[in-house]
Amino acid sequence: VGRCALFRLARPPPRRAMAANQTPLRVAFGGWLTPALVGVAQMAALLAVVGLAVRIVPANLPGTLLFLVLMSATFVAIVHALNAWLGAAGQFLGLVLMVLQLVTAGGTFPWQTIPQPLHWLHHVLPMGYAVDGLRQLMYGGLSTLVLRDVLVLLAWLAVALLATSRAARAQRTWTVQ
Repeated sequence: VGRCALFRLARPPPRRAMAANQTPLRVAFGGWLTPALVGVAQMAALLAVVGLAVRIVPANLPGTLLFLVLMSATFVAIVHALNAWLGAAGQFLGLVLMVLQLVTAGGTFPWQTIPQPLHWLHHVLPMGYAVDGLRQLMYGGLSTLVLRDVLVLLAWLAVALLATSRAARAQRTWTVQ
């Protein structure tokens, strides 16, 4: 939700970088980096509040912090790509995607209880892997599952950054008016 609000203020890809004749990948990375750093700060604050105020300390604190950073960076990149390609429609699609993931991820209730036609979304969308990896790290689960979750999130991150790069390349055409 924070990423969606943030991208309402800063529209990707950054026009200044494209005007400076930067490579599309650099434009995509540059537009993603600042919101990703804001997300890192938010994740650190969240982990501090959960640990200090609520007294829930993860079984693997460094791993949990790194995983939260990866989660944040991935979701920032996805919203960034949607906004780069679709503008305001991408922001709306990002909200729809978030709601769909909240339902299918299994964070508030077991994903197996959702209607059968939605089960495939749990296995495709990244939030299910984010929830699973966070559970494993918070409560001391299987490291092989965490590795799988990290790889899936890294794949989503890479695809989103490449999609943003493609959008920057497509929007690089300038017209004289």
